[in-house]
Amino acid sequence: MAKKTNQVQKIWVKKPQLKTEYYFKFAGGVLKGTLAEDCERLTELYGHKWYWIQDLNSTTRYPVSIYDISQDYNNLKHTV
Repeated sequence: MAKKTNQVQKIWVKKPQLKTEYYFKFAGGVLKGTLAEDCERLTELYGHKWYWIQDLNSTTRYPVSIYDISQDYNNLKHTV
């Protein structure tokens, strides 16, 4: 059985603004998109903020945790 490590996650953007571009981590990669809206159901389920972010290159929306959002690419590229 794998050993679970307790890692403290850091919030890079304390108060994300709607319609603002951010880098976000999703499925092992770092993408850039626009913050569309709050994801209320996942926020209730996990107990911390979740958002819908729309990819800049397509119409795809991704559910992203507050811990996976940053204004600087370098903050997320080492945590993938």
